[in-house]
Amino acid sequence: MFQIEKSHTHTSIEVQRAAASETGAEIVAFSRDNVLNMLTELVESMEVVCSRNVFAQLSTQEIQEAVTSWYELAYTSLRSIQDILRHLPTGSAPAGPAARKKVDAGALGMTEREYQLATLLAHSMSLKDIAHYWGVSEKTVRNHLANVSRKLNCQDRVQIVLYALRAGWVELES
Repeated sequence: MFQIEKSHTHTSIEVQRAAASETGAEIVAFSRDNVLNMLTELVESMEVVCSRNVFAQLSTQEIQEAVTSWYELAYTSLRSIQDILRHLPTGSAPAGPAARKKVDAGALGMTEREYQLATLLAHSMSLKDIAHYWGVSEKTVRNHLANVSRKLNCQDRVQIVLYALRAGWVELES
């Protein structure tokens, strides 16, 4: 009743084929549309079920199958996004190292400012220096620091710096 087509393998092959012949921007556009279509299908099917109170009319097994289909579609969408990132040419502007690092930070739910904060801390800037650099109060920087700590599951600034180094957001200077 709620079977959603599983096309991860097909999508992966399409991404690989596009990566061999297209620019990074074209791959992103192609793949973005593909993933958006899958996610739209997921949301629409969930809205139909919830708006019609269909769950009241379904058996436990049918409900489990529907939830499993939604989960599989969401998982397939995430795998497609990973395929997109893996197959983008490294030399292209949208898929260069800096863009991939920001995508990695974005996947963690970090904002641009939070990503910047982690990299500035890794470059030995104090909170006061960062506040001056951004033109904001030190309290604002501390709020960003709290968000970064929570999102990266780090207890202090040293752990944030280590995380940034391990993630490749910054490199050690010789």
